[in-house]
Amino acid sequence: MEHSGAPSNTNGDPSRSSASKPSGAPKPSVALRATPARIAVLGKALNWQAQDYEHAFELTGYRPSTTQWLNGIDLFLRLLGCALILAGIAAFFAFNWASMHHFAKFAVLQLVIIASIFASSRLPRQSLAGQCCLFSGAFCTGILIAVFGQTYQTGADHYGLFLLWALLITPWVWIGRQSGLWLLWLLLLNLTLITYWTEVFRPPWDEFARIFGPLFWLTQSINDSELALLLVMLNGIALLVWEVLANHVTGQPSLKQQHYSGALANRWFPRIIVLQLLLIVTAHCELTLITHWWQDGSDIYDIIFFVIYGLMLGIGGWYYQYRQVDLLILSAAALSLMITSNSLLARLGSNEIEMGFFLSLLVIAETTGAALWLKQVSKRQNLGVTG
Repeated sequence: MEHSGAPSNTNGDPSRSSASKPSGAPKPSVALRATPARIAVLGKALNWQAQDYEHAFELTGYRPSTTQWLNGIDLFLRLLGCALILAGIAAFFAFNWASMHHFAKFAVLQLVIIASIFASSRLPRQSLAGQCCLFSGAFCTGILIAVFGQTYQTGADHYGLFLLWALLITPWVWIGRQSGLWLLWLLLLNLTLITYWTEVFRPPWDEFARIFGPLFWLTQSINDSELALLLVMLNGIALLVWEVLANHVTGQPSLKQQHYSGALANRWFPRIIVLQLLLIVTAHCELTLITHWWQDGSDIYDIIFFVIYGLMLGIGGWYYQYRQVDLLILSAAALSLMITSNSLLARLGSNEIEMGFFLSLLVIAETTGAALWLKQVSKRQNLGVTG
């Protein structure tokens, strides 16, 4: 910005003035990200009308246009159709299991897998149709393994199914470059760890646990301190690798890295991992607080778990507030902290009615404070302030 009347040379030396500011040098320009706050300031300065604001918000992507709405609906319907087709394949085998010959079962599944992979190889890799075909092939691979085990009654444990499934689709996960396959692969690793822990390492101790097998696995994932700690480590490493690669690819995009930049730009994958981590740690902390672990003798793994929980909230809150702003993750972290802290106060406090009134007022104050904090983070994000 130029200031009229400013002296061009304070020392009276024209040569120094011309040397320091060449007459033909281009003026430096600063590129600022278009945010709603900056658009509002610009519109006020230029006396925009309502339609001008609408057009500006559509151009910057803050308000979806009619075309974007139609594209979003089209994407949703395609994904829904792919999910229904996969569910139909699984239901087809479940309903016609007794009447189908085992060779027919294998032939149908193998044809579906081959057709999916062939279609994926012929379609653009980053297109929605190509990604759906590749994901369908990876999903049907697990159905084929399950059909093989049911047909020949191999007697293998459940963890073998999930582990073999994850190993077989690993090459597709590597070359597919899509978040859906990465999430499926990570889910299979989680199920492998949970089922191995509950079936081999620490099998159920009563018949009730054997009857409610899948429900027992999920319960043990938050009840067993060591298993919950391993699940947190597994998903934490996956989240750390994702964020490091995403920052590296977007910061220094080489020709090879550009193939992964589109997939790594997705934010729903790390959000799902963070929500899963918060669910595990919050549920385990709640269960630990209910069982009075400090009265019956504290478990070293419970203490480590609470330390990791505090580190997760501290480091994660700083990162997703200043480095990679994500209001959804911050909201989930605030909710987790409110639940855990209120449960701790309720356990340490008395059973009088005054304690209930105090906790009610505390919840209102915490909710208000969290809303104001998130509003401030959102405002700072709109202004382009990252630190």
